[in-house]
Amino acid sequence: MSIDTSWKPTSSIKNLINRAIFIKKIRKFFYKKKYLEVDTPILSKFTVTDAHIKSFKTVFKKLNIRKKLYLITSPEYHMKRLIAANSGPIFQICHSFRNGEIGRLHQPEFTMLEWYNPKFGMQELIKESDELLKKIFSYKKIKKISYKNIYIKYLGIDPFKEKIKNLQKKSILLNIEKKTVLSLNKNELLQLIFSIAIEPNIGKFQPVVVYHFPIEQSLLSKINKKNSKVSNRFEIYFKGIEIANGFQELTNLSEHYKRFNNQNNIRKLLNISTKKIDKYFISALKYGLPSCSGISIGIDRLLMILTKMNNIKDIISFSIENS
Repeated sequence: MSIDTSWKPTSSIKNLINRAIFIKKIRKFFYKKKYLEVDTPILSKFTVTDAHIKSFKTVFKKLNIRKKLYLITSPEYHMKRLIAANSGPIFQICHSFRNGEIGRLHQPEFTMLEWYNPKFGMQELIKESDELLKKIFSYKKIKKISYKNIYIKYLGIDPFKEKIKNLQKKSILLNIEKKTVLSLNKNELLQLIFSIAIEPNIGKFQPVVVYHFPIEQSLLSKINKKNSKVSNRFEIYFKGIEIANGFQELTNLSEHYKRFNNQNNIRKLLNISTKKIDKYFISALKYGLPSCSGISIGIDRLLMILTKMNNIKDIISFSIENS
């Protein structure tokens, strides 16, 4: 008679001990720098308008009260409301949720480290991210390369100047289905090509910062002053895995409205439900979000790399399959 073992954790106890030590080390890093640790809601009345992020929703019920609520896809909006309320530098380690995301590097429930500093621009945030990662991994120096130059390095093309027909040909050569290729716009093609042909090659020996992403790929980041085609956004890759997404935050109210409405228009084109713009976040912007920079880092992915595990399930106590 076989014994049911599906109740067991998907991670080894050893990896869970390493996880606890790892998170303790992160907290120590931020406490030493005088960051305030915050704890914002997991349930929210609003969710993101981003057309490519699916959120979980539920309903709160009591007597005649019925309220639609969402599980947060990240603590970003709540943390920025705290920054607007003059919290100063803040950090948080919390669970976030995204529907429809599962695989070697994805679980619908995952752990995120996010921090914001009103004293920082993009370069200062990159420097501090490097400081944190050096506390975790052994490497000498983080590498930096622009989005444009990494395309030139690996594919020999300038992503900002390349015509869509040439990108379609390149995509087909990468064995992407022709039907899929023809259904995508230039920005979507660039993202797909990046994920297939570039991302797996980045940061084999040390973390690599890719900066100045196209403005179309940067929903809430500030436009670069010297080049309006790019944003002050960066991502960090290590062992071919995206581990962080950071940027100098957009603070302009009208530009926020423009981008939120644009995402809802994309949702209509994709025949998916539009989302109400978060009125509390908008009120915070009207009050005044100070110049600041923020970053989110996937704790689970960092632990995968640190413990040399091949699947995110190996470093979380229970995956969605046996939760």
